[in-house]
Amino acid sequence: MIRPTPAENFRRIWNQKKRELNLTQTQAAEKLGWTQGAFSQYLNNLTDLGPTTVLKLANFLGVPPTDIDPSLKEILPKKIEYPIRQTATGKPRESDTIRFLQPADKDMFVIYLDKAIKVELYELKAGIDIKWLEEGSQDQRMPQYSSLVCTEAYDRQIGTRSDHYQSTQHGLWVVKFKNSEAIRIFRSVEPPVLRNMEYVAKILSVYLV
Repeated sequence: MIRPTPAENFRRIWNQKKRELNLTQTQAAEKLGWTQGAFSQYLNNLTDLGPTTVLKLANFLGVPPTDIDPSLKEILPKKIEYPIRQTATGKPRESDTIRFLQPADKDMFVIYLDKAIKVELYELKAGIDIKWLEEGSQDQRMPQYSSLVCTEAYDRQIGTRSDHYQSTQHGLWVVKFKNSEAIRIFRSVEPPVLRNMEYVAKILSVYLV
C-alpha cells in the first residue's frame, strides 16, 4: 500500500480546516508569516515539508504533527503533562492539567491565562521590550490563552526548550495575594516582596496558544 506524502496529508487537512477556520490561502499564509506563493508550493509538493515547517503548520491547524508527516513520530519529544495551579482570574478550568513540549520537572506548574494580564513594574524602570507581550497605549499585557510555566524555586534553570517557547529574560513573576482569587504579574530583577502574598512564582517560559 502506497502511503500519502506529507504534502498530500497537508492538502487533505487544509481542505478540511480551511472551512472550519474560514480562511483563504492568502489569509493563512499571512498569519504564518509566508507569502501565498510559498503556502501554495507546500500544498502542491513543490517545496519539501521539513520538520520545522510541519510543526508550524500542525500548530496553526490544530492537528498533531504526525498527521502531516508520520515519520516525525521517531524524532519528536513526548508531550509532558503539567498541573494547572490556577487561572488568571481564579475561575476553575475544565481540565486541571495541560500537555505540551517542555522538559519535565517536579517543581514546575502552569498558570493559565483565561484573560490578558497587565505586566506591572516592580522596582524597575520602563523601556524593556519583550516581543511577545501585547502592546497597549499605556501598558503591556501577557496575552490571553497563554500558559505560564512557573516554579517557586527561584534559582532553577529551564533546560532545552521547544521552538514554541519564548524565554523570559527580564524577571517575570506571578504573585497571588491572600485576599484575591486572581493573580498579578510583575516584572523585576528580584522576586517582589509585597504584603499579604500567598505565593510568588517565577515565570520560566510562556507557551503562546
